[in-house]
Amino acid sequence: MTSSTAEETMRLSGERCRALVMAIADIVWTADASGQVIEDQAGWRAFTGQTSEQIKGAGWLAAVHPDSREEAVTAWFNAAARGSPYETEWRLRRRDGEYRYFSIRAAPVRAANGGIREWIGCNIDITDHKQCDDELRRMHAQADAAVVQLKRQARDMQILKNLSDTLQACNSREEAYPFIALAATELFPGARGAVAVPAADVRDMLETAIEWGGDSPDKGTWMKTDFALDDCWALRRGGMHEPGVGTVCQHFRTGAEGPHACAPLAVRGEVLGLLSMRFPDMPRVDEERRAAISTFGNSLALGLSALQLREILLKQPADRVTLPAHRL
Repeated sequence: MTSSTAEETMRLSGERCRALVMAIADIVWTADASGQVIEDQAGWRAFTGQTSEQIKGAGWLAAVHPDSREEAVTAWFNAAARGSPYETEWRLRRRDGEYRYFSIRAAPVRAANGGIREWIGCNIDITDHKQCDDELRRMHAQADAAVVQLKRQARDMQILKNLSDTLQACNSREEAYPFIALAATELFPGARGAVAVPAADVRDMLETAIEWGGDSPDKGTWMKTDFALDDCWALRRGGMHEPGVGTVCQHFRTGAEGPHACAPLAVRGEVLGLLSMRFPDMPRVDEERRAAISTFGNSLALGLSALQLREILLKQPADRVTLPAHRL
């Protein structure tokens, strides 16, 4: 093979390699042995809108996103100094101002003596791929959150079922209160709460039946031991009330600092009590907690209604027995 033939073969091989790179990459560029751009870069100019003079030297960095600029230039010139392949990702500004994600690869072209003659690099736009990855991660995160929520809902429903079964086995409301407090601490970890019920001998008055959570869960430390129905805005309105959002209820002994919620316990219009909750770990009571309070309150109302009826029924036989004896 003659010298001219060898040179022609090498030239064709080089052109084929360059054509292959250009077919794969969005931008093809070259740099000298030290990593400086000295030639016109048509692909870079077409994408970024920079002029040939603006690109030369390290001027191309002006089109790299500011957050990646320092890392890009440091890694690039370190690779050029070592003569090792360069591979990274960063964002590049398109001529319309939009930043696009690119995968960047560069390798040294060596001379016959092993020294670096120049560098050739290619940039591949991976923005769509990154967006797909981000969307997949978002969807996976949503799916994971949905699974966690479903598990929590299933657990809560089991707690409510266990409470319902326990309340059915109780003979009085007084007997049921500790079980109500236990279920509440399982449903709302870290929260403080209380249940008040109608006073036995005073109309339109409530008395605190039980409290839970906090440093001192004894009755009367958070809510007043007894108070009027009108002291609670939830009972006035017939629906859930948040003292931290609206007017503060008057039945709290220590005030209503922090996120609170009050929910009336009622069945067919009859007030059976009041459920009050406080969540010190939250800035306010969110929709999920409000829904959980409502569900818990409905379950309590039905349970207390059944227990109230049971107390009446248990009392009736004794009345029937003592009445004839009284007549004697």
